[in-house]
Amino acid sequence: MADRGRHEIIDIAVKPVELSQSLGEKWLTADYAAERRILEILCLNCSLDGVSLVATMRKPFDLLAKGLL
Repeated sequence: MADRGRHEIIDIAVKPVELSQSLGEKWLTADYAAERRILEILCLNCSLDGVSLVATMRKPFDLLAKGLL
């Protein structure tokens, strides 16, 4: 079971790196659900400040390092 958790953490850490390779193209052609998924992968937290979206970005390599400890 612990090995499964490690693989899940690695998968979460790798997704933003893979996504970054074609993010511009994906974002421009994405529907609402796909845009939401992209934001969920990249952002740890989002909030509104007036009319501006404020995003706290995930640090994928921190997740990877934490999972390997």
